Amino acid sequence: MVLLAVWRSVLQICTSIRRWDLPMHFLTNGLCAALCYLLSVRLGVLADAVTLPRLMLSAVVMTTSLSLALGVLWEIFEWFGHTFIDEEIFVGYVDTIGDVVWGGAGALLAGFSVSFLNTRTAAVNRLAEDILE
Repeated sequence: MVLLAVWRSVLQICTSIRRWDLPMHFLTNGLCAALCYLLSVRLGVLADAVTLPRLMLSAVVMTTSLSLALGVLWEIFEWFGHTFIDEEIFVGYVDTIGDVVWGGAGALLAGFSVSFLNTRTAAVNRLAEDILE
């Protein structure tokens, strides 16, 4: 997904297809944030939301926060590319804010998905433990 997002700039798809940029940020940020969240839980950096009192809220807040941070880093990367590599890379205030907002919305959806999948996985694991006992 990230490679597709990068190549869209190279092939100038975002300038030839109107609003192509926004769904790409929605999908890319959401997927990357969910992946970072799951990896952070797996590595023990973040507590598993299943162990917390508000499973869904915890997963949604952390996934959305990770996405907003990743979105800002992406926009810095775009600015750097525009400033130091190629002025053809499109940057602007409205573009930047729109990208971050749509990326955050994608991560919000991903956070609900992650919490739903975690809940189902925890329920299946408890059921399996009960059966094996």
